Amino acid sequence: MGETAEIDFYDKVKKATRDLMDGLALELVDAEIAREGGQLFLRIYIERDGGVTLDDCAKANGLIGNVLEREAIIADSYVLEVMSPGIYRRLKRPEEFEMNLGKMVRVRLKMPFEGIRDFSGVLVGAGEDSLTLELGEELLELRYDNLSGVRLEPQLPW
Repeated sequence: MGETAEIDFYDKVKKATRDLMDGLALELVDAEIAREGGQLFLRIYIERDGGVTLDDCAKANGLIGNVLEREAIIADSYVLEVMSPGIYRRLKRPEEFEMNLGKMVRVRLKMPFEGIRDFSGVLVGAGEDSLTLELGEELLELRYDNLSGVRLEPQLPW
């Protein structure tokens, strides 16, 4: 699935489940489709203040499944998986970058910058077309269209 198709799919799922998610005090973080071993998987990533529990995922799974069936979001047969994005959460959209300003991230570029493809730094800026990383004393501005992937890189206490 291409990047535009992923965004369209996310937007469809977000629109269809908005009232449900509000009622459950959950946030839709991401929605993706993957084909593995001939089986189609619909993966929904949810979050809430204080973290998501297994019970949250189980309850949301059944309710989201009902909404997606009613709205006919996917015509094919699929396996629905509802889960937390985890501590190494992927960031994809500008609003996600804005919500995570001040946090450590690991960025992988499509094309190397000065011979380097992977950067880790503090996310200090998120604009319409680019994000800014603080790498020690330097600031590095990277365009979204050159990002292959961005993940939170939590600083664990051990």
